[in-house]
Amino acid sequence: MHHGRGPVHRPYAVTLPGPVGMHARPRAPGPSGDVAPGGGHVGSDATGHWRLHNDGETATVLSTPAEYDSDGHPLLHAVPMP
Repeated sequence: MHHGRGPVHRPYAVTLPGPVGMHARPRAPGPSGDVAPGGGHVGSDATGHWRLHNDGETATVLSTPAEYDSDGHPLLHAVPMP
């Protein structure tokens, strides 16, 4: 039951794309304090370059580092963390 302490946010791990043919280690984007279009939490990596909105086990890419083509992976798999 939720008792008015703000929205409940469950952490998820997301494997972010890396250089061609590689992936970075799965990471749990931390809360950014931003709200996604349509509502919901926005998470970001430590640099703030990757911004993601999780909806269940799907992470929608909202922004990426300048050198990354976000059209290639607009959705990423998110895994719930304990």
